[in-house]
Amino acid sequence: MPISLRIILLLCLLSLYPWSAVQYLRQSEQNIRSLEAGHLKERLSDISQLLLFSSQDSSDDAMVPPVLATENLFFHPIYSAPQMDGYDDGEWGGIPSQRIASDEEGFGISYQAAIKDGQLYLLLTVEDSTPQRQNYRRSLLANGDYIALSVSYGRTYFLRLDSAGKIDPYYLASNETLRRNRNIEAHWQETSTGYQVEVSLTQRFSGGRLGFFAVNAEDRVDVSDKPLGNISTRQRQQGVHRIIEAAAAPPYFSHYQRGVNDTLDHFVGAGMRLHLVDRQCNVLATAGDLVVDKNVQAEHWLIESLYRRLLSGGNGAEYNREDLFHCSEALASRLAGITGAAADAWSVEYVDDLIAYAAMPLRQGIYRDTFLLAEQSRDRYAAFTDGSLGDYVYYTLGISLLIISVIGLYLAIWSWRLSGLNRSAQAIIDNAGEVEASFLPSAADDEIGQLSRNYSRLLEQIRGHNSYLKTLAQKLSHEMRTPLAIVSTSLDNLSREKGDNTYLNRASEGVRRLSHIVSSMSQARQIEEAINQDEKEPVALDQLLNAACSAYQSLYAQHTIDLSLGAEGVVVDGSPDLLVQMLDKLVDNAVDFSPGDSVIRIALEAAGNRVCIQVINPGSTLDEKNIESLFQQMVSYRKSSGDKPHLGFGLFVVRLIAEYHDGSVTADNLPDGKGVCFS
Repeated sequence: MPISLRIILLLCLLSLYPWSAVQYLRQSEQNIRSLEAGHLKERLSDISQLLLFSSQDSSDDAMVPPVLATENLFFHPIYSAPQMDGYDDGEWGGIPSQRIASDEEGFGISYQAAIKDGQLYLLLTVEDSTPQRQNYRRSLLANGDYIALSVSYGRTYFLRLDSAGKIDPYYLASNETLRRNRNIEAHWQETSTGYQVEVSLTQRFSGGRLGFFAVNAEDRVDVSDKPLGNISTRQRQQGVHRIIEAAAAPPYFSHYQRGVNDTLDHFVGAGMRLHLVDRQCNVLATAGDLVVDKNVQAEHWLIESLYRRLLSGGNGAEYNREDLFHCSEALASRLAGITGAAADAWSVEYVDDLIAYAAMPLRQGIYRDTFLLAEQSRDRYAAFTDGSLGDYVYYTLGISLLIISVIGLYLAIWSWRLSGLNRSAQAIIDNAGEVEASFLPSAADDEIGQLSRNYSRLLEQIRGHNSYLKTLAQKLSHEMRTPLAIVSTSLDNLSREKGDNTYLNRASEGVRRLSHIVSSMSQARQIEEAINQDEKEPVALDQLLNAACSAYQSLYAQHTIDLSLGAEGVVVDGSPDLLVQMLDKLVDNAVDFSPGDSVIRIALEAAGNRVCIQVINPGSTLDEKNIESLFQQMVSYRKSSGDKPHLGFGLFVVRLIAEYHDGSVTADNLPDGKGVCFS
């Protein structure tokens, strides 16, 4: 395994410590969240009791209606009163719209309700595919479409749809006559799908109740007019005309009550909002702020960022703490599921970008049948976050990261130095084991520096030894020539004398062998010098091989020399004399190791810018362990025969010539195991 990979594994192992600490903090954070959510629920229960106690002396028992159902109107707060003209000029854009659909196709009604300074505003949009205007000449009321309103004391006010613009409201007096009312202001305009009506009246006039319905009039006497609204209706005759009016007291309505905000303000804390909502999730009052001191947040932005990334887990979507509370988006389904007198408070742990919720139903006092709901921001615990997570980050994580960084840096430097030592060692030693360049040792005092200097001394010793070996043959050849000449001359003189020449012949044979050794050593040295002095020229390999093989066939008549030219017209830059000498060595080896009457094949192949010459002979195979050392100087695994010893200079010369031509030489056994191929 590489040292760099071991370093990475070690650093990963060291990083388990801060990782485990973060996991512990995450688990602690989960426990704290659960405790905080439970605490918020208990605090909400206490606030509800205080809220009930503060409202016991209130005389306005109708502040919140006792019964709230789906038909109740909720008047949303607005900051500027709409212009009463029957048009929706963007004044109602922020008010939710509710729709009441009819079983009859093409007839429906949508409404929007708002309140400002005790004045109620209502926008009714009626979908009517067959609208009919009132005709004053025929009747005062029942000959066209109209809108009806009902307030607390059960009186029904009729809004006749004549010409577009202002509408005069009417009601039925005790003598069954229509009388005009001045407490309601209304305007209407036609639309592409029907018509719409803007209505305004005071909260005091309504008495806390308000119902409405629209009547789709029919021309035929035998067909009843169709009402649609949030109140039950009845039909009765007024002379020959039918009149539809409210059948019961209208439903209570609720609205955003700014006065309750002051009461809730006494119970909120930092990073907390309290809301009073009804069962339809309409916000009756709200107090508090989820945004804590922004200066505190700005000072600890780094800690807050680390907290959100490491511990919060990225709960929920980004939550705008300065935005209004939208109950219908967050908790409508939960509030709708709270039924029965035994329903208790509940809480939700931190969701929606670390906002916790708690809610409980109120069943007594002026706030009965509503819900007290609390939002708690995790931002309020900035001091806690700074005190615990900050200390942990600054000390534990900081020290851990420092240790890991220092260890990683040192290990990386050591690995880089060892890699550099390895690269330097590979660069100065060639494939033949020769030391080509000088090795620059390190001056460091550590173990790697000592290893570098020892390695440098070792390489210098190897360089000197190799230089000695390279010149040894020449020195021996030079030193042995004169003694051999003297011995040879003496033996020749002795051979002329008569007598037993047995020992004399043995001495002569030894001298001849020594002379052959000296000649071979001199030849190897001469070839090295010739290679250094030789100049390259273009050589046509196919022609050179043809000529050489013809000569080999006449020289080795007992064998068949087979030439295979896989490529013709191949020209290389080289020395023809050296190439022929290289072939001589290879073919001579092939003949020596091949049985008589065998075929020695010489092949030429070319692929791209590379040329391969192969000499293949049958016979004994090579020992796989010794193939790499065959081409070294004075290495031979051939068994000596005859009077010529084999010193291993032949294949060494072949390697020198191949490298001179920017090539290489390899030896392999044939796949069938019946011969050898030199390439």
